[in-house]
Amino acid sequence: GACRGRSTGARRHNGNVQQRLGRVTATDGTEIAYSSVGEGRPVVYVSGWLSHLELSWALPEERAFYESIADGCRLVRYDRAGCGLSPASGRPPSLEYELEQLSAVASTLGTDRFDVIGSSMGALIAVGWAAEHPESVRRLVLYGGWVSGPDIAEPDVRAHLLGLVESHWGLGSDVLTDIFAPDATAVMRRQVARYQRASSTAETARSLLAMSYDLDVGDQLPRVEAKTLVLHRAEDRAAPVAQAEALAA
Repeated sequence: GACRGRSTGARRHNGNVQQRLGRVTATDGTEIAYSSVGEGRPVVYVSGWLSHLELSWALPEERAFYESIADGCRLVRYDRAGCGLSPASGRPPSLEYELEQLSAVASTLGTDRFDVIGSSMGALIAVGWAAEHPESVRRLVLYGGWVSGPDIAEPDVRAHLLGLVESHWGLGSDVLTDIFAPDATAVMRRQVARYQRASSTAETARSLLAMSYDLDVGDQLPRVEAKTLVLHRAEDRAAPVAQAEALAA
């Protein structure tokens, strides 16, 4: 549907490149915060489980990653509803709702074709978008993703993590940080855990994590037409590398 967007924020501050922040309102009234950095052909980055546009930009390692992507192009990121700078909408998470939010962000790009990078759970959203809108995707990158959520962890492990996030968000974020970034320094793990807790409420974190365990894009994959690069860490503890092999196949 039709969306309207407005952009705010400075491009430079004290000599450093800064992201430009804006908001777009979808037809159902959902307000989505998005950011843009760099110039050129647009690349839309679909984040994993949780995000916060401002706090992630403040992490030197994460900012360096985003700036490297934005070298020679325009990187557009967004906070899904209930995360970071985007208020909660009251709607339960679903692939359909995720694609509505991505559509709202895409409406701000000023072009009908763009590249898409999906990270972790965002890889499944990116697959869903590429399958539904093949004419819009120029290139596709899937990093740390999977085909079937039920296959990335045993049922008792999924239930334990969901219960931990719901009942003790502080401890839950610490445990998940150890899973997501086992090789990070102790300081970095503490920063990431705090970042996760600041990005959403326990309720939102739990509902989005549950969706990541439920999503399955096996039916959508044959409909993806864009040239695709699949990237994965060899010993990823959050998603088995076999799932990356299934995506690539």
